[in-house]
Amino acid sequence: MERMTGGQAAVRQLIAEGVDTVFGIIGNTTYGLYDALHGQNTIRQYTNRNELGAATMADAYARVTGKPGVCFSTIGPGAAHTLSALGEAHAESSPVLHITSQISSDLVGKHRGAYHESPDQLALFEPLTLWAHRCTDVADIPRAIHEAFRLFKTQRPQPIHLEVPVDVFTGVGDAEILLAEDYQPAKADAGELGRAAEMLLNAKRPVLFSGGGVTRSQASDALVELAELLQAPVVNTCVGKGTIPGDHPLSLGQLAATPSVRALIESSDVMLAVGTKFTPRATGGWAVKMPQHLIQVDIDPDQFGKNYPVESALVGDADAVLQQLLQEVRRAGPLERPSRAAEVEEARAAGYNGLKEQYPREFRILEEIRDVLPRDGILCAQSIIGHWSRVAFPSYQPNTYLYANSFGSMGWTFQAGFGAKYALPDRDVVTICGDGGLMVNCGELASAVENGVKMPVVVFNNGGYYIMKLGQQDQFDSHFIGVDLHNPDFVKLADAFGAKGVRLNSIDDFKPALKDAMAADALTLIEFPIILNPPGTR
Repeated sequence: MERMTGGQAAVRQLIAEGVDTVFGIIGNTTYGLYDALHGQNTIRQYTNRNELGAATMADAYARVTGKPGVCFSTIGPGAAHTLSALGEAHAESSPVLHITSQISSDLVGKHRGAYHESPDQLALFEPLTLWAHRCTDVADIPRAIHEAFRLFKTQRPQPIHLEVPVDVFTGVGDAEILLAEDYQPAKADAGELGRAAEMLLNAKRPVLFSGGGVTRSQASDALVELAELLQAPVVNTCVGKGTIPGDHPLSLGQLAATPSVRALIESSDVMLAVGTKFTPRATGGWAVKMPQHLIQVDIDPDQFGKNYPVESALVGDADAVLQQLLQEVRRAGPLERPSRAAEVEEARAAGYNGLKEQYPREFRILEEIRDVLPRDGILCAQSIIGHWSRVAFPSYQPNTYLYANSFGSMGWTFQAGFGAKYALPDRDVVTICGDGGLMVNCGELASAVENGVKMPVVVFNNGGYYIMKLGQQDQFDSHFIGVDLHNPDFVKLADAFGAKGVRLNSIDDFKPALKDAMAADALTLIEFPIILNPPGTR
């Protein structure tokens, strides 16, 4: 035990857990926390312009590095600003540690009108976190941070909220800094695993469904090896993109809802689904009929049977369970399975080309991004072009595609791209977003320039909330209201923030401009005035 302030206890425990980056905004109740950052050279501190951006960038950091992201905020309104981003991380199983403050310990729960007081701040965060906890003394701070990292490693990774009263951050007490620990990943029950392995070995036409759990547990190698041994085509969810390279002979991409890929899935006799919730977007609104013999692997047993009936449920870490299955399959001896590469290529090409024929401009843009971006480059996508990127942009490695999939926070991607680039400055990162999304938190352009983030951001400017406008057109007899936006001059906006602004005149200018922006030693905002069509419209 050592004597230290609460702020020092927090920072020293974060360092012990391997944290190298925090995002956030200082407040008068977090002086003690920020003072502990001063003078140390292990943790980089990124100053945001809104706590929404801090939590979003921490989420992006977690997704691209595979390590928990950390953000700081101040009490009350500052903490509340993080909720939308934490909701996104909660939906996508991203480990984000949010550390915030609280009013003085003697005033908590008294409702006396203290500055920034929230009636019940913990309750505000509980629905969107794996764990929400208040540290009541200095000694509790390192214990709570250590417990947060244990939970991140042993359960479905979701955000954790820790709050510390201002007097505890600045006060001095005895505390023990705990060493980081490794934890054995959870394995599946041996009996149930043997039953699932037998189903796969007896299958004539197996298929795999790879979700975010494969990404989060870094199970891609095991997934690909199992697919190759079984000659099983692999369908990805949005968060599972890149868990098998998009150009692998067994990859079907995220094309499950297209007629050709759907037919392949529905003609299969056994499916192994790993780390997926079977969301509507991954299954064409649950229209795809899964094989009767469905094996589901998930760290969270609450996911079993929610959207499709399951014959075999394997509770455990995705990588650990896939390694168990591989062991069983190898034990069975060499498998003589005919190659299904031609069948997969036919289904994938038919699904892809069928959509491309209907939406040539949208596919052209994404193909040009793919041509320019290296295989390990990261695409952060949202808006109409983001919708298309789920099916039309192949990813070749895990954690190289970021998208606000289930919670769907508008503006998430614009901020997430900066977090991804700050986390991995040597990797190419491209953000594509809409004008509405960019304006949700455009102040983060200033923080990105300030923190030395250099990358292209492409804003597809259609002058409004175009998907909503189409909804009003189709469902409410074109009663347009609240969907047309007055936007700033985006080139001047970029210049004002110290970035470089570029405006395109035609689609032919896009690829050259993107190449230039990727080579530039600057943050470049490319405005692309264009109206694109979302899926299901012409």
